[in-house]
Order: sequence, then structure tokens, then C-alpha cells
Amino acid sequence: MDVYGRDGSGIGVLGCMYHAYIHTLPAEQREPIMSMTKKICESILVDEVKDNSYIDFCTFLCRMGMHEEALKYLTIEKEKENDLSSRHTYGLQELETVDERLQKEITYSSEKRIAMVSSIYSRYLMAQCYIKLEKPKEEIQQLLNEMAQLVNEINDDPVKKALHLNMVGYIYQEQQMYNEALQAFQQVLEYSPDNAAAEESQSMCQALLLS
Repeated sequence: MDVYGRDGSGIGVLGCMYHAYIHTLPAEQREPIMSMTKKICESILVDEVKDNSYIDFCTFLCRMGMHEEALKYLTIEKEKENDLSSRHTYGLQELETVDERLQKEITYSSEKRIAMVSSIYSRYLMAQCYIKLEKPKEEIQQLLNEMAQLVNEINDDPVKKALHLNMVGYIYQEQQMYNEALQAFQQVLEYSPDNAAAEESQSMCQALLLS
């Protein structure tokens, strides 16, 4: 099966399929999409995927609850050289193809669009998969350490740095590690004092610690 090219160059189109999946298709038409997606997963040569094209595909897989399948591709990305210049952009048109944290980032962004550094975003997705699959916390922490190290290398744009620090905070928050999450969100506000997403998440963590 060679649906989107053997190098995976067009698999990001599946984000649009997800949009159709949750918004327009009747229930009887959803199972064929799931079936086709699984066949695509089996057909793509993951070691030949080029230019991080599959990151959008992994976003799609995670939103479909196919975390084991997503990990197969994300593991390949993790082993590649980290490149802070490679990015994936999401805006209002892609709002329903990303998770609720990125939806919040897009909504609060002045441009209603965010650019995720691929090497950081792939680890964010990977950490989400680890949490859903109940992987050891030590493995999740390793990903968080790698994310933080990559974020520290962003020196050209404080807003971009803040965006990716929020990703670190979200992973801590999802693990109910609220003190660590608060530290991350406080760092965000140091770089981006008007960051509404960080302020909201900080308030939420503080409330949960007091409950």
C-alpha cells in the first residue's frame, strides 16, 4: 500500500482526515478510516520518512488514541539529530487536529497560530504516549529533561521559548506533579509576562495543590 508515498512525504494530510472524522462523518463511516489508518501505519517505511513529515501524522494518531503506533514513528524522530530550525505550524484551521493544550496556545496567541519546534514537539507527543500507556515515570522524566535542554537552546525569541516551556509544564501537570509544573509556568511568565496560557495553567495548579 503506497497511499502517501514511501517516504511519508504526504502523511500530514491525515490531520484533515481527523477533522472530518470528528466533525462530519456519520458513525458508520468512521471505522473504515480507522482501518485505513492502521494499514498506512503498516505500510510506511519509518526509517525512510524525510523532513519530519510524519510529525503531523503522529499528532493524528495520538488524537485517534493510537499511541503505540505513534510511538513507532516518534522513536525514530528522537534518534535523529536535533534541529531547532525545523518547525510545524498550527492555526485555527488545525484547531481540532491538535490536543487541548495546543488548542489553548493557538487561541491565546495574538496571531492565532503557533510554530512548534519539531524536536521538542515530538518529545511532547512521546511523553503524552508514555503517560497514556503507563510507561515508567523515569522514562517520562528523561523526555522532560531532554525537552528542557532543547528549550534552553532557544535564544532568539523569548515568546517561542515560553511556548515550549509551557509544553514542559503541561507534561508535569498531566502527571499531577503540580509543584514542578508551577516552576515551569513561572519560567514562562519570566520570558513572556502576559502569557495567558501559563497564567491559566498556573492558577489551575495552585488550586489543585490547595484542594
